Formats: sequence, structure tokens, C-alpha cells
Amino acid sequence: MSFLTRILFEDLAILLMIEFLVLMSVLAVHRRRMTPRTRRAVYITLACCAAVIALNKLVSTDGERIVETVSAIAKAVDEGDVPAIAEDLDDEFRYRHWDKDGFVAELNSKLQRWRIDEVKVGRFETRVDGDVATTSFRASCDWRGGHDSQAGVASAWTLELVRRPGGWKLRRVVSAKVGPGYKIDLNDVWNY
Repeated sequence: MSFLTRILFEDLAILLMIEFLVLMSVLAVHRRRMTPRTRRAVYITLACCAAVIALNKLVSTDGERIVETVSAIAKAVDEGDVPAIAEDLDDEFRYRHWDKDGFVAELNSKLQRWRIDEVKVGRFETRVDGDVATTSFRASCDWRGGHDSQAGVASAWTLELVRRPGGWKLRRVVSAKVGPGYKIDLNDVWNY
């Protein structure tokens, strides 16, 4: 079912390719036969294609909403907007030994010393199980702190999110690896 959900609702490019192939097949049959029945089939196929595209735009899946939440957090990190980050953290959030408030205070302190720019996230893989989801993705950013700077720092993340009445919220960082080959644990970088 998740494959169909992805094609119908999440990946417009794949949907358009499939619709193009179906439409070309129907047009080929129509050009060979040129009957009123095949002409009707072309019109019906066009209408169905348009309806599925409209449905794709109208329906927002859990996976898409999770990507939006993570992207909003990434944008807030890029802008140094700690209150916006805090809004997307669940009240039960835990990271290392901090609760939500402790983490927000620590993050605010870190973002005073570090400057993180050009944050990009992508290659999401999301698994939803009821009101809990796990998403893995890749990220990159430019990092500056003190006398050091690095451009295009790559990282691999796995996050646990929970559905709340206000939307999906980040509950836990399951794993975060940084650097070439994603070999350095974020905990080691955090102490820097």
C-alpha cells in the first residue's frame, strides 16, 4: 500500500511519467482504429489523469507532513530561530540528558557560538506506525564556529516523531552521524 500511496500522493514526477505512458498507449490505440469508442477512451483517460493530479495536490500524507516538519526545523536552524525549533519539539522531547527546555537552552547557547548556513535536507525514508513515525534523511550545511569553518558538512539523521493535535512533533533524535561516510556521532561534535 505504501508504494501506491507514494505514487498517487507523494511523488508527482513518477505519477506524471505513468500517466504519460498510459495516455500514449491510449492515443496509439486510437490512432490505429480512429473510432468514436477509442476517442471516448482518450477523453476519459485525460479526465482520469487530471483527476489523479488534482487528488495528488489535495491529499497530504503523513510522510509529506513529516518532511514538512523536519524541513521547518532545518530552516529554523539555518536562520538561528530557536523559538521556531522549540515549537516543533514535543513536550516529551529528550536528547542526551536534556529535556525539551534544557535542550532549547543548550541549543540557543550553541547557536550563539556556531553559525549554520545553507541547510539542505533530502532523501527521506519514513515509516509511520499509528501516531509514531521514524524518518531517516540526509542533510548538509555550512558550519562556522570560532576560527573554524567547513562547507558542505554532510550528515545522516534518524528521528522519531509523534503525532499531536497540532501536527507532527520531534520526540527523539535516534541517530545523528556527521562527516565523510557519516562516521562521527553528533554527540562527539556536540561537545566541541
